Amino acid sequence: MGQTRRLMVVTAVVAVFVALSPAVAQTPQVALLGPSVNQLAEGRVYDIEWTSQGIETVTLEAEGNLTSLPDSPRGMFNVTIAEKIPADQNKFRWRVPFIDSTRFVLKTKGYDSRGQLVAQDVKLYHYRVEILRTRTADGIYVDLRNPARQRLYRLKNNIVTHAYLTSGSRSGTFYTKSQDSAQPHDHVGVFRVTQKYPLYWSREYSVWMTHAMRFWKGHFIHGTYPSEYSKLGTPASSGCVRLHRTDARELFEISPIGTRVEIFGNLS
Repeated sequence: MGQTRRLMVVTAVVAVFVALSPAVAQTPQVALLGPSVNQLAEGRVYDIEWTSQGIETVTLEAEGNLTSLPDSPRGMFNVTIAEKIPADQNKFRWRVPFIDSTRFVLKTKGYDSRGQLVAQDVKLYHYRVEILRTRTADGIYVDLRNPARQRLYRLKNNIVTHAYLTSGSRSGTFYTKSQDSAQPHDHVGVFRVTQKYPLYWSREYSVWMTHAMRFWKGHFIHGTYPSEYSKLGTPASSGCVRLHRTDARELFEISPIGTRVEIFGNLS
């Protein structure tokens, strides 16, 4: 009987202690759930979704490496999508801006009631620029529309696998296939790689072009001289599509004759 009474007393004390003890704090966690696709496109709207516990607010960011020359990294970019929004909102609608990369990480950061960063999660996404939103064919896509941001992209299995800084014509003049001129210009439209040369001598301009791929008459995609590397990304050629020699070799090796080439420009 005495033992039973002592057991009852101990049980009562434990019950009171548990009742008076503060609730066990949740371990702060945040998990990024979506968008559920693996590739995001410029200009389209996606729902960023997450779950959390022990979190008061969430900050959303996009982060990655900028398109660079092989020997000249341009560093990283960081885009703040939303800053310290209520964690229990669990969703934020995002219109994707231009991102100078082929892929990036979406990052969610969780903050406690004191504003301290206590948890975060990341998810990797492929990225495609606006001009490729409706393109599905494998091939080379050259965007010369913005003279401050000329890029060459390679699409494979509906994923943008490569992005290069490139240079179109220094004149900024664009023609269709039915037009031509003796002055520097670019042609817009869909073409094919018709010939490939590891090294090609241009009699017209008296220059060597490395890893040259002809796609229309006298127009090639090719490697340029190192002295011209600083101009890549802006108009600088006589009508060819210029690349860093390392990039030109890489593209040459993965682009057989017959490869689709589409060039985008601003027709007058």
